[in-house]
Amino acid sequence: MKPKFLNSFFRRECVANDADAGREAAESNAADAPIDDVVDGWIKVAPFGTYPGSKPDRPQHFTEVEANSMVKEFASLRGRLGRLFRGIPIYIGHPDKDPATYSDHRRLGRLNALEARPDGLYGEPEWNALGEENLREGYWVYPSPRWDAPVGRAQFRPNRLISMGLTNMPRIANSEPVTNSSLDTEPPTNEIMDRKLLTEKLGLDVTATDEEIMAKLAKLMDDAATAEAKTAEAATAATEAATAKTEKESVACSLQEANAKIVEFKTALQAAREDHANALLDGAEAAGRITRAERTEWLPKLTGDDRETQANSLSAIKPKLNTQAIDVSKSRVEIGDEKQRREAVSNAVGANMEKGMSYHEAYCAAKKDPALKPVWDAMKTEE
Repeated sequence: MKPKFLNSFFRRECVANDADAGREAAESNAADAPIDDVVDGWIKVAPFGTYPGSKPDRPQHFTEVEANSMVKEFASLRGRLGRLFRGIPIYIGHPDKDPATYSDHRRLGRLNALEARPDGLYGEPEWNALGEENLREGYWVYPSPRWDAPVGRAQFRPNRLISMGLTNMPRIANSEPVTNSSLDTEPPTNEIMDRKLLTEKLGLDVTATDEEIMAKLAKLMDDAATAEAKTAEAATAATEAATAKTEKESVACSLQEANAKIVEFKTALQAAREDHANALLDGAEAAGRITRAERTEWLPKLTGDDRETQANSLSAIKPKLNTQAIDVSKSRVEIGDEKQRREAVSNAVGANMEKGMSYHEAYCAAKKDPALKPVWDAMKTEE
């Protein structure tokens, strides 16, 4: 079982910033001049900026935000491990990531502290004997951070420093050598690569002049900068496209919800219209204006667009049954047949309308009349 403090090392995206074939080329020729320590004893691990990544379409974005995260993570790890913490290891290249290329696993020292400064991430190194020799002889000059970040993010923004390698061909082109650049008044005159190997890598003839070599290097750097700019533009375009897609999906979802509400409203409205139409038909049937068989014909008329006109037409129909008043004060078993019940209801509605009520008001009043309760009960029992 892995200790809890190691869990964060898993499922993370890692980049080591030595250029391809950098170690192999640099091993063939070591610089002759010694390297001076930085004035305050600290070295710049990496400057802020956007740099090529391990994949052409996956640039590295390193800002003060990421640097502060590294400092915080470093302090947290040191606090958890206490005396067992051995600092961030410094290697020749990156044997901890690519042991096939970097076979020397010995440390040159370690970084005992990290600090985010206005121009980049700095580390306080503690060199061992191998590291001191490298400083004196200048075998490996440029820092190459190996760092990582959680997988699955739109951009690679490293927030943890795993180790630091020294290389002569860093992927971060504006890396500063492990030396006090403020004391350097002249550019170094030593060659860090075999001229034949250098011209071969650049696709030049071995007889190429220094000017031709520098021109080719300048062109490669310009091409790399152009490619990086295009990659950044493509990444921005992809982000904008993803945002637009999300907004479009959100609008579509809102529209779908609105349509569902409209359907729900229309269904409820139609049900209300049918309830009202049935109430009108109940009154008309009870008053003898229509027969039960005629309800099917009238229902669509009373629920359509012309329902108000049809309702008026229905109320204007004269009762087809005898409306002579009958005594409804007797018990239910003495109320006659269906025709007699309808006559009783019709008479009551007609009497109410003579009082100035509308048909609907007259019908509702008749339905609430206690004297007609046996009639209504008989009609419900029959249904």
